[in-house]
Amino acid sequence: ATGTQGGIPYFSSTTQLTSSAAGTAGQALVSGGTGAPTWFAPTLGSVVFAGASGALTQDNANFFWDDTNNRIGLGTTTPGAMIDVYGASNKIRLSYDGSNYVDLSSTSTGELNIALTGTGDSALVVGDGTAEDVSVQYDGATQDYFAGLDNTTGSYMVGSGFTVQPANSLLTITSGGLVGVNMTPTARFDVTHASTGTTGATEYSVRNTF
Repeated sequence: ATGTQGGIPYFSSTTQLTSSAAGTAGQALVSGGTGAPTWFAPTLGSVVFAGASGALTQDNANFFWDDTNNRIGLGTTTPGAMIDVYGASNKIRLSYDGSNYVDLSSTSTGELNIALTGTGDSALVVGDGTAEDVSVQYDGATQDYFAGLDNTTGSYMVGSGFTVQPANSLLTITSGGLVGVNMTPTARFDVTHASTGTTGATEYSVRNTF
């Protein structure tokens, strides 16, 4: 019997043995049902998955692998990051169960939208109870700020820079409820300011122990 070099023999009828066409190295042979089998040649970058009836399927517009840059694209064939969820419906959901989850998405102007859904309450939790500073940081073009908990003192602080510490704090609230502006408070409300550059005098100092 003769056939096509590199082809796969199959029965084209109950009695007729036939050879398929030759494929390219690495391709998978796909059943043609009662017809001729074919070689499956997905597009470069396709992420192959099982479609209807288990057939090998690709959907590059919605699920794509950029092997040159090692990036996965959901909704795009040109992902701009390691994982790029692209398009108006770019929501990512982190689910604990069907009723408790967090949705993350980008608005049309690039703002981050966080939607919290809980059966009791919804909260954004920063930190996991570890003995360390916990803060939200704001990275500006000329000035940086933080708002967070200083682990050393146990105080909540708002200040300049990225390091949560008394030296950087502009507003301090202690665990005992003392509030200080530009200082570590020792009274219920402490406000002070350093000397001015021109007079050397203290601008103001207010203290109230209630």
